[in-house]
Amino acid sequence: MNMIILVVLIIGSIITPVSPCQREFMTIDYLTGNFCVVPEKSACWCQYGQVKYIIGHNPGIFSDLHLVEVGDIITFANREYEVTEVYILGEHEHSKFTKILSGSDLVLVTCLGNDKRLVVSGNKHIETTK
Repeated sequence: MNMIILVVLIIGSIITPVSPCQREFMTIDYLTGNFCVVPEKSACWCQYGQVKYIIGHNPGIFSDLHLVEVGDIITFANREYEVTEVYILGEHEHSKFTKILSGSDLVLVTCLGNDKRLVVSGNKHIETTK
């Protein structure tokens, strides 16, 4: 199977290939549904309403995601987003994650060990002039 990379994610000087998520019906922990299957050599993205949701492996393509700080600019699909929050969530904190999704335009997620997730949220960057 050939993977076509449609877009890239740019965080500072790091350029990450991003492909559309492939979904499979499965059970993870106690949740059953269509989940994204994250490729090894790229991140993947899907859309939930207005939110662009990007997932990548750590260690792997998102090994340096922990370096992102509030105020940083992330470019995805030729649009700039400003990082508004950086969270560390337990893997079962689904209600907090849903709240993050509902208040963001862009959300990036990766693992921090077996039971933690690093979640970076951002909103469309509007450049202001002084």
